Amino acid sequence: MDLVHGAGQRVVRVGLEAILGFRKEGDTLRIVPCVPRSWTEYRITYRHRSAVYEIVVRRGGPSEVRVDGRVAGDGTIALADDGARHEVLIVHGQDDPGAQG
Repeated sequence: MDLVHGAGQRVVRVGLEAILGFRKEGDTLRIVPCVPRSWTEYRITYRHRSAVYEIVVRRGGPSEVRVDGRVAGDGTIALADDGARHEVLIVHGQDDPGAQG
């Protein structure tokens, strides 16, 4: 049962998109964080059809996106409908433009 309806769904979507940087387009996902600098890490569990994506967004080090251990060169996560659980690691540097003071 879906517990978030109407206006609540919009609030959740705004939070995901504007703050956590969650951008889904078709069968791809890009995360461009816009969180306070004090946030060193956050996690999102996202279901796309039959697949589950365990996403960790971490601050510090060179920026990169890894899906199941492989670098996603363009930073885009290709979403599958394969019934599998996927691990995504997104590292964004301290000086990323999206970081909030």
